[in-house]
Amino acid sequence: MNEELFGRIAALCTYAAESSPFYSRTICPIRDQRDFYSLPYLTAEDIRRHVNPDGTGDLLTGPVCGSVVVTTSGISGPRKIVYREFAEQHRVSEGLAMAMRLAGFTKEDRVANLFPPGGPAWIGTHEAIELLGATVLPHGTTMTGDVAEQVRMLQWLLPTAIVGWPSMLVRLIAGGLPPVRAVLCGGESLHPEMRTFMEKSLGAKISLAYGNTECGILGVQCEVLRGSERYHILSRDVFIEIIDPGTGMPADEGEILVTHLHRRLQPLIRYRLGDRGRRVDSGCLCGLALPLLELEGRSEELQVRVGGFQLVADKVAAAVRAVPHVGERFQIRVRGTDGGEEVRILFEGEGASRDSLYKALVEGEPALRALGDQGALVVEVVSRGAIPTKAWKTPRIVDERSP
Repeated sequence: MNEELFGRIAALCTYAAESSPFYSRTICPIRDQRDFYSLPYLTAEDIRRHVNPDGTGDLLTGPVCGSVVVTTSGISGPRKIVYREFAEQHRVSEGLAMAMRLAGFTKEDRVANLFPPGGPAWIGTHEAIELLGATVLPHGTTMTGDVAEQVRMLQWLLPTAIVGWPSMLVRLIAGGLPPVRAVLCGGESLHPEMRTFMEKSLGAKISLAYGNTECGILGVQCEVLRGSERYHILSRDVFIEIIDPGTGMPADEGEILVTHLHRRLQPLIRYRLGDRGRRVDSGCLCGLALPLLELEGRSEELQVRVGGFQLVADKVAAAVRAVPHVGERFQIRVRGTDGGEEVRILFEGEGASRDSLYKALVEGEPALRALGDQGALVVEVVSRGAIPTKAWKTPRIVDERSP
């Protein structure tokens, strides 16, 4: 952290401590970097408890007039409310416009915004296309059952570029989504099997944007980074830390924390995203003078305790990665039974062997081996697009047990 950056963060901390009742209790003005690294983390639960839908909440620094109200999807827990001042929202859209340019979008493109209307991704994408000077085709939907009608509209309007979540595009591809020239995705990971299917079907390479509702756009991919989990970080907007979750100390690899340098109405200071990442010290061949980050998956939110074992979604994905014909989309469903608990794992894949998947799971993950020994593990292979979505995303874990 250089002196100029520290000055910006110190000013943000002073403002938050003086203007937000929540921060006045939890942080104090900082004198040096040691003070900053000793500040407590901001958590998702803090936002849920201290920011309210009616515009109140002691995490806020003032009235919410002149802001955009957005909410998280609810995939990884109860929804969170986020208030963005109009200038903050504009910065999000600028980040998305940069991601589009790097993905090959131009002002000549007819860009289909396939996010659900009114949501944070839809708003930012709509404004980003406007900044790009391209033609907007605002044809997202909130109804997952509208796939056939949505595809008919897209076949009629013939977009040349599209923006959306991978899970959403898989369903639209299955319904006959026509090929395009450029694709930008975000909001979900994109593993090799899914990427290959989508790129072959759409006839275009896929670029990714890294971000979330709370923080906006954090990272973008140039042409060099396509096909990887590496991103150029938008360091003009955010300061990203990587810490050892065990010690809380800075590390080259570990948990990601975000401090947003421009959020004043609802400050984000050392916010725990729930992601893991690794610093990349080498520069990028594209020449962009932006730091690089490599994502390594989710941390605490994508796991569930079953029968005394902690079942982690990322470990399930790793265990089956070498199984032929299995797609990236899978879902772990946990339910109670008369005899205890059952774990049912659904995999999308045409031609994938259920027996091969089961074998890979019990050999690759001790928790699943124990569940298999108890007769509590069920593996199913379903057709592509058959796993249910929530807000067009695919929840990795669905816990159906009674509270």
